[in-house]
Amino acid sequence: MNRAIAFLVAGLMLLQAAVWLPASAEEIGGQAHEVGLYLWSESGEGKLHTWTTGDHGSDGTTVSIPSGSNLFFALHQPLRTDLPVDSYNAPERGFFIELYVNTAVFQSSHLNIKVRDGTSPTGGAILASGEMDVSGGIGNPGSDDQEDEELYWEDSLGPSYTFASGHYIVVELENDGGSDVNLGLDTGTDGDTPSRLVVKTNPVRDITVLTEAFNLETSDDDDRQATDHFEPNLPAELARAFFSGTALNAFGAYDVASIRVQVDDPDGEELFDSELAPTDRGDASGTVEFDDITWNYNDPEQPGAQHTGSGAYTVRVSAVDQQGHGYWVELQVDMDEYGVYLWTDERQQSVAVGGSVSYQLTVRNSGDSSDSFDLQPSDTSSNWTVEPQSWSSGSLVPGGTETVTFSVSVADSTEMVGRYATVSILATSQNSPSSQKQTFDLETKTVVGAEFMVGLYFVEGTQHVTSSEVDAVAGNWNDFELRVANLGQATDSIDMSASGMLPDWDVEFEYDGDRDSGITINGLPREEDGEHVANVTVWVRPAEGGDVDTSTIQLKGTSQGNATKTATATLEVSRTFGLSLNVAGGGSTIYANLQPGGTQTVHLSLYSAVEGDRDVQLYVEDLPSGWSAQYKDGGETVTQVTISEGESMPLDLLVTAGNSATYQEGGYPVVAVAEDLHDSPPPRGRQELTFNLALQDDLFQVTAAKYRAAIEPGGSYEFTLELHNPLNADDTYLLQAPSVPQGWQVSFPDGNSIEVGAGRSGDATVRVTASDEVRHGDSEKILVTITSSVTSHRVEKTLTLEVEQGFGGRLTTTLGDLWFVFVLLGLVMAVGAAMYYRSEEWDDEEWEDEEGDESASASASPSPTAESSGDDWDDWD
Repeated sequence: MNRAIAFLVAGLMLLQAAVWLPASAEEIGGQAHEVGLYLWSESGEGKLHTWTTGDHGSDGTTVSIPSGSNLFFALHQPLRTDLPVDSYNAPERGFFIELYVNTAVFQSSHLNIKVRDGTSPTGGAILASGEMDVSGGIGNPGSDDQEDEELYWEDSLGPSYTFASGHYIVVELENDGGSDVNLGLDTGTDGDTPSRLVVKTNPVRDITVLTEAFNLETSDDDDRQATDHFEPNLPAELARAFFSGTALNAFGAYDVASIRVQVDDPDGEELFDSELAPTDRGDASGTVEFDDITWNYNDPEQPGAQHTGSGAYTVRVSAVDQQGHGYWVELQVDMDEYGVYLWTDERQQSVAVGGSVSYQLTVRNSGDSSDSFDLQPSDTSSNWTVEPQSWSSGSLVPGGTETVTFSVSVADSTEMVGRYATVSILATSQNSPSSQKQTFDLETKTVVGAEFMVGLYFVEGTQHVTSSEVDAVAGNWNDFELRVANLGQATDSIDMSASGMLPDWDVEFEYDGDRDSGITINGLPREEDGEHVANVTVWVRPAEGGDVDTSTIQLKGTSQGNATKTATATLEVSRTFGLSLNVAGGGSTIYANLQPGGTQTVHLSLYSAVEGDRDVQLYVEDLPSGWSAQYKDGGETVTQVTISEGESMPLDLLVTAGNSATYQEGGYPVVAVAEDLHDSPPPRGRQELTFNLALQDDLFQVTAAKYRAAIEPGGSYEFTLELHNPLNADDTYLLQAPSVPQGWQVSFPDGNSIEVGAGRSGDATVRVTASDEVRHGDSEKILVTITSSVTSHRVEKTLTLEVEQGFGGRLTTTLGDLWFVFVLLGLVMAVGAAMYYRSEEWDDEEWEDEEGDESASASASPSPTAESSGDDWDDWD
């Protein structure tokens, strides 16, 4: 009966496949695969997921199910939508489970297995069940401990079932045997114990797909429009189909590993296959998003991906899960037989009053059949004239082009200044069916805007120049005059901006009370209507630091009437220091090998370019804590001096490092400053200096209270290493274990990067975990290296671990190791017993024979003599 039902179901499935139509882009039916839900455990909670990798839980790769107890394993997140499942082996076998289990050696146990539909991770209605015998084994479960079971639907359930959104698929493992059960899990499919529940289902419940093409009738190069019709012979850079959309997975967004898009031509030949990782929408809905999967269907560099002509193309969009199963929808896009594309290099131009401009237009046959095209400009007012009024191309092959020039003229009237005309050129296919007439609308804009023109210049004597060389005091705002002229034929507003200045140099514009790095000169009239030139102040503040003294600054004015009309002027600024403070003779500003508490003398030269006598204050910026500095003039300590214009004055700066100063990578920056006491803002001279302390290149030491320790199989021991930093610099020590025995683990609980201050000590912890396979008496040496980040010096320490096992453990291990001895002993005993019973049977037969002989001769023979021993064996003598 069951077999008949199975054949009936299979027949219905084949019938469904025979009449199947392409799914819509929004829903998926069927396509069930066998999906593994892998067991793992985290903080004592059993969980299920679809990843094929291991080490997801915190409880390791083995958990124990004590006798008389049970464990629940549930999806690590609730279902994001309803999930229908089919029978693993129709009709009565709903699920399949693969477990890696054992008990202690020479013992056995038994598991009851239930699959539940739970509203929580630890319960729910029982859907299917089964049972499994568990035998003994040595150590943790391995690949040889695999047990498989098919789980049967409960009465009245099957052959299919739907889990509701928000529910959990729950697996219950109940140990009703007499021994604890060890369960191997969370190793991934590449590991030894990938325990899993197999569910036959399609977790991808919904896929939406949006197909787009460039919207070529707009001026925005990136504008797209939704469509399922494409023109096959557009230029290669425009012949693109864009695919985007969403996919919903009942197990969660994590289970969608990739989105794959395939395109087949009308003959079923694959042209395009692209796959990318999607983006989790992030709203816990189980939905992922994908975009920018692009098919360039006319790319000469990829001939295999090019379209093959007009017709219906099949697009398959698949959501691929973590186990490589693809769930897909199919849709169709059309390559049209007829199409037209029209373009010009300039959609917007300016024209002078009474003038005309030309638009060179190119029409392209973007369809798949030869065609001719009519071009018709839109109507305009009487102030505008467009020529020609119409135009027709010759016959163009697919991809063929032809060029025509249209002119747009404007009336000769100043009233037209600032006005514009929008002219649309409509291109129409002559051969396309009237019901599906192919057109293309190109919009052009002609502005009476040649009169929009900007001029920038500096006044030098009687000359107007567009480039000027000036000096500016570093650290101060310096002002320069710039003329901004409206040279057009209409009132205009002009945007001012600056570029090209050196880092930390500042530029601002000021006009009519407005000052900023970018300003607008509003309502500047044309020359015929009034003052058309604005006097703009350009403020420049050169940086005080840096090695470059000259900056070329580009000043730009942009017409708001026509943004293509701009003017530039160049201001070349050389910075000066009203007071200059420099290392004498152009010497080095970097000093090395300064000792803690030591003093470095720097010979400086102070120069004044400021008019008159100046009182100058001397001080130091950025002096480190504990350091000191003083200026000397002719051996006398000074804090201020008086200097005249054009005078150079020698000064000495004595910098003393702190007694506890430590080495620092890159040294210590210090700035010597000379500042005028009276002007505001004051002229100032600055000299940046760098002082490097000598590094005490001593070797660091590593010590430990012990380097040898006892450890049990699978146990851990922590060594404490004391790191002694002898340097006058902070150091960071990197700990590594370059070679660790197989099965052993070395970790650093405090991290493997330990910071230790100058002249101080710090501790580092090394944790060693023994392999479960070691035996009593084994010994391993672990090499740990410690490397200084400052000196790169490396110290090696060897840690010795001796395996010691308690009597019970040793006995168990010994018995386990000597199992063959017990087997041999059993065989010997069995053989001995067999020989013993065989000997008894033989003796009985001999005894019966002798009794018969003795009775026959008893009357003829005398009684036994006194010498007879009564022993049968003696009678043989």
